[in-house]
Amino acid sequence: MPVTDSGRPLRRVAEQNRRRLLDAAAQSFAEHGLEASVEEIARTAGVGMGTLYRRFPTKDALIDALVHDVLTSTLEIAQEATGRPGGTGLEYFLEVASAY
Repeated sequence: MPVTDSGRPLRRVAEQNRRRLLDAAAQSFAEHGLEASVEEIARTAGVGMGTLYRRFPTKDALIDALVHDVLTSTLEIAQEATGRPGGTGLEYFLEVASAY
């Protein structure tokens, strides 16, 4: 779970807004590339610009967080794949990572 600058976990609503912003950013960047505007991302997420900038002070910070989430998810899939029986881990990883 993401934490605040003080090291405390985000409140539930703050975490939901963060997740919505990241999901909207992923969608916008997929459709428009890195040229997608932060205004469009905030609008798609259903939050104001203040909320976006409170969580991600710059567009680069938003991109960094999105990349971090993708890498974290990919590592979790890889970790899960290592425990698959009968040598099916690579197949599982490729299938699940591709679907992600």
